[in-house]
Amino acid sequence: EDLTFNPPDTMNDAQISEVACAEAASLMKRVKVPVPEYVNDDKSVGISYIHWKADETAKRNNKNALPLMLVHGLDSSCLEYRR
Repeated sequence: EDLTFNPPDTMNDAQISEVACAEAASLMKRVKVPVPEYVNDDKSVGISYIHWKADETAKRNNKNALPLMLVHGLDSSCLEYRR
């Protein structure tokens, strides 16, 4: 986990007014992924994600269920998955 990452401030900036979006933004995390130096001088890039826990009832009813990963292009686009 990238400890230098701060989720968007949805309380003070007031730029996110939709409750579901603000809740999703508060769950955002970032991991650093290694890449070649020609991609980034740091040899890493940050990948942001939101992990929503699976519904416990659904997990009990379907033990063979697989997790779903939605891949996005920008940090803000992962907030669009909340619906």
